[in-house]
Amino acid sequence: MLVHSDTRIFLLPASLESTQLDIIQLPLANKSVASFLVKENQVFELKNLGSKNPWLKNDKSVTLPRTGGAVKSLIIETDESGAVLQSPDMIMATKFDLSFIFITIMAESDTFSKRYISYQDILDTIGSQNPWINDLSDTLIINCLGKICETVVENQETFYKYSSEKTAEMLSEKVNKLEKSISNSSFVINDTIRQILHDPSSANLEIPSDIYNLAVMQHCIDLVCCYIPFKVRESVIKKMGSDFSPLDAYMKELKQKKKALDAAEQAMNEVAASTANAKKANAKLNGKANGKTKPKKKQVAKVAVGKGALDGFFKRS
Repeated sequence: MLVHSDTRIFLLPASLESTQLDIIQLPLANKSVASFLVKENQVFELKNLGSKNPWLKNDKSVTLPRTGGAVKSLIIETDESGAVLQSPDMIMATKFDLSFIFITIMAESDTFSKRYISYQDILDTIGSQNPWINDLSDTLIINCLGKICETVVENQETFYKYSSEKTAEMLSEKVNKLEKSISNSSFVINDTIRQILHDPSSANLEIPSDIYNLAVMQHCIDLVCCYIPFKVRESVIKKMGSDFSPLDAYMKELKQKKKALDAAEQAMNEVAASTANAKKANAKLNGKANGKTKPKKKQVAKVAVGKGALDGFFKRS
């Protein structure tokens, strides 16, 4: 059995088995670049499953080696051969809507929203700074443009104009779908939201339902809109008519309560430490006052051999 290190393991959907795949680099709204798999008219984002889990509290986090990586190994076997993989990189492919990439590009430039432009002009404009667009199929690109652009057809040619209204509506549908999925499930994010909203100063463990629902909605908006510019996120909130002011007020009050509890806990710890020190000092003083000091040993004079009081009695006459 072979032993390998620094190996990458890709976890792919069953639909991608025995298929030639292309990996391309696409820009994100935060100016970073991510890797994606492309198969005909489908795109999959590649996510590295690292050892860090943001949902775990510090006291429950896994102890890692000095290298910072997770302690893991994989044994892969077939009928003919096998291998042991030492700390491989686990990379998962998740389905991705390429419309997010086009939203990021088209929302930041008036070129796409001022007037209707042809499909070829869109390819040329985007392709001048993003050569990756040449690696995508026309069907995939046209499908994305149809979700976020208004279209007109003249002389059997389709022209496109970016629409912030249509984009906000499309994203709102994604948020509502995600919110429904989270609310009717036992995802870890539900426990995380409850921990954030928990009031430690209240004996009532129940969180107001309206506050909880607003928090779930806010998290869904953040998850859906994490790939796009902030101004597009604001248009989604406006489109949905969401008012997060009650949640903001609740979180502000909760922050003040937690701050007061922390101050009270710190004061109690200081009082406890001061009391303990005072008890030690009093015990030391009381010991001296009651004469509990150790008595000195009485010094006994040493007598030379043959000079004792009974030595003469045993002498021969």
